[in-house]
Parts: sequence; structure tokens; C-alpha cells
Amino acid sequence: MKIEVHQDLSKEAVAKLLVDSAKSIMELGKINIQGKSFNLPEILETEIEFKEKNGRAKFEIEIKWPVGKLQIREGLLKRQISAKHKLNLQTTKERGAISSASLKGIKKSMGDLLKRMKEKVKSGKLPTANEAESFLELAKQFLSWKNQNPEWEIGLKELEAHSQALVAKINKRDYSAVNSELARLSEIKQRYHKQFKD
Repeated sequence: MKIEVHQDLSKEAVAKLLVDSAKSIMELGKINIQGKSFNLPEILETEIEFKEKNGRAKFEIEIKWPVGKLQIREGLLKRQISAKHKLNLQTTKERGAISSASLKGIKKSMGDLLKRMKEKVKSGKLPTANEAESFLELAKQFLSWKNQNPEWEIGLKELEAHSQALVAKINKRDYSAVNSELARLSEIKQRYHKQFKD
């Protein structure tokens, strides 16, 4: 489905359109377009863009979210990550350690996600809030190892702090700060690679 509306509006009319849309999102959790209503999930992928080209300026606010099969797949992935995190913590408490295979999986997921976010920034885009929060969730899973490896504690706390900072900077749409946090996380990853190697 695709709906496009092209109109010439006054600044006041544009402002009212934005205010009405914001009110609908905040109060009802949905948006209305041409008489059609669409429910929104809790987390939305947003992109704000301004550019000037060929004597014209363009300002866009883009909001994306998964629907249909993609919505089910992403929802399942989040539940799997959450369940895996809880299981890992429970296993740590019961056995006093997480399996080596589990640690390798977390490290690989973090590395893949960090690479994807860096590639987005390189192409001029911001990572999504979902990506940053997934990275933070993985970092928290990784943090559970500090109880079994005290010598890792400083590095793991540093990893958590910058993962949390990344989420905050993305939510603020601070491109420069996001780039800095990703560079910092990459530096931490390289610095502690041998230390975190199982």
C-alpha cells in the first residue's frame, strides 16, 4: 500500500498538520492519512533530512516501522534476545558461568551490529533506535561475565557506558556525537579483544 498527498499549504496549515499528527501519535498511538488510520508500535525508526539542490530546499520527517511478516519477525527476534538474556543470567546464577558458545554468539552479534551501524553513519544515515537498544541489550548480556572474570570489569563497564551513551545520542539525533560513540566503541572492542577472547 502507498498513499501520497501533494499539497501547497501555508506555514500555518503545515504547522497544524504537524501538531494534529503529533497529538494523534501521543494520545491515540496512531496516525491518520486520507481517512485511513494506522496504529503505531512503541519504537519507531525516524529520519530527519534537510537539503538544498537546484535552487530548492527540502525538509523531510520520515517515520518507519515494520508491518506484516517483518513485524512478526522483528518482534520474535526481540523476544528471542530478551529470553536469551534472561536465560543467560539465570544460567550464570545457577551454574556460576555462561557457556563459551553463548559468549561467542554475543560477541559475534555485537560485532555485526556495530559494523552495520558504522556503515550507516558512513553513508550519511543515523542508526535506528532499535539497533542501538539491541546493541545495549547485547552489551548487558556480555556484562554478566564480569562476575566470573573480575579482571574484565573495567572494560565491560566502559562498554556499557558508551553503549548507553550511543542510545541517548541517537535519540537526540546528534550525528556527530553518534559517530564519536561508534568510534569509541570500536576502539574499546579492539583494545579489549585479546582480554575478552575466550
